[in-house]
Amino acid sequence: MLADRGHQVTWWTTTFDHQKKEYLFDETKNIKVSNNLDMVFLHSETPYERNISIKRIINHKKVASEFSKKCLDKASLI
Repeated sequence: MLADRGHQVTWWTTTFDHQKKEYLFDETKNIKVSNNLDMVFLHSETPYERNISIKRIINHKKVASEFSKKCLDKASLI
């Protein structure tokens, strides 16, 4: 809705499909959905099989680290 109203929107998500427990992409990927909407898929090389697990915590920590890096890169472009 924000993008449709002319705002520049970046939607951050992960490359890991939590329902299917498989990767959508093998690396961090930026997709231009429309003129005002970008999706950034953040990658972690630590998949997990169970929702409650140490591997999920590690996965989220790596995605958070990747977010911090990419967020700073994007902010420097503004």
